[in-house]
Amino acid sequence: GIHMDDCWESMERDDQDRLFANTTRFPSGLSALGKYIHSKGATFGLYTDEGPTTCGGYPASENYEGIDAGSFAAWGVDYLKVDGCTQHPDYLPTGYKKMGKALELSGRDIVYSCSWPAYLGDDETVKPYGKFILYGCNLWRNWNDIQCSWESLSSIIEHYGNYSEYLAVYAGPGHWHDPDMLII
Repeated sequence: GIHMDDCWESMERDDQDRLFANTTRFPSGLSALGKYIHSKGATFGLYTDEGPTTCGGYPASENYEGIDAGSFAAWGVDYLKVDGCTQHPDYLPTGYKKMGKALELSGRDIVYSCSWPAYLGDDETVKPYGKFILYGCNLWRNWNDIQCSWESLSSIIEHYGNYSEYLAVYAGPGHWHDPDMLII
């Protein structure tokens, strides 16, 4: 699949409060991009944040979950990463639940990647994995972003190893832990 992370958005929403792509980078829009990606046999992944702005400072999905889920579905998105770097952790349960419900009602089967657990600290035994599943998350980032170094990769492997017995209980068909991907 092709996954586009942060900074694809225009710096404002349109007059109907919808997100739209930066028109210089994506002059044909995201629906055309989604069709092109699908025509090549790949899946289309996209990014948003469960806060007022994305990590890069672009408009995000806080309080626009329904509108945004409709847009993502219309564009042919197959995979949605929802970050949480710009919101206070107290809002994350509400926002991730709203997005999960909105994606469910969107009419399109979209894999829902939740970054919520990564913002809840290092102790995996206190994170509400049952809620992540209940709110529709298919996968979730647990911990630190991976960097392009063996030190980073080995620390993530060690972290998962330290909590493996606890984490195994919450991994299964339709929902799993995500140690992150190396972006090259």
